Amino acid sequence: MDSTAWNHQDDSVLTNQNQAEKSARPRWLIKALLGIAAVNLIFLNVMIVKQQLGQPAKTPAEVSLEQPSETSETTEMAQIKKDLMALDATVAAKLSCVVSPLPLADSSSSKSITPKLLPQLATLNFPGGQSANATDWWNTPNLTVTFNAANYPNYTAYWGALLMVKGSEGKAYARLFDVQANAPIAGSEIETSSSNLVRVSSGAINFWPANRTYRIQLKSLLGAEIVVEDAKIVISWIKEE
Repeated sequence: MDSTAWNHQDDSVLTNQNQAEKSARPRWLIKALLGIAAVNLIFLNVMIVKQQLGQPAKTPAEVSLEQPSETSETTEMAQIKKDLMALDATVAAKLSCVVSPLPLADSSSSKSITPKLLPQLATLNFPGGQSANATDWWNTPNLTVTFNAANYPNYTAYWGALLMVKGSEGKAYARLFDVQANAPIAGSEIETSSSNLVRVSSGAINFWPANRTYRIQLKSLLGAEIVVEDAKIVISWIKEE
């Protein structure tokens, strides 16, 4: 075969390849255009549906931004639970104030106990009687009593006796004397000018709060005979029960 024949054959092969490539290009281009058209058609359909529902169409990027991440959603749910628990606690506290009545004060414990006050009276008698005519204070030998004034809290005391002076003149005096203190009891002096026995009493007097012996002293103004009988100390106080 000569060179002319070989050249003719090569031209024929190239021509067939070019025709095949030209026939393949339109098919690939058509497929690409059809794919783009399909995507656009789907997007247009989505936009139409969104517009019909009154909502604007959103791009895939917008949709991805609106979807919260799992971390933010978990945090938000935890905060909501915390707020609900706080609200429940507040409501429970309010209900307890409304439903539960205030505790009433115990009237039995608030009442003060008033002690019972009982008036008491003690009479301390001097034994017998005595006569004298001394013009100065004279100690009677037997007219004594012994007691402790501390046994009578908040007491009031006085003393008295039947007293007289014999004759039409003169005056009879009598008083109490603290033997341990060697001193007369202030305010205890009594007197009379009666020739008959009369009851004479002192005003309120005080005693030392300890165990003491008290003696009656007598005195006659003009040396006339004086007589004392039925002498006694009277003590009154309040006893609490």
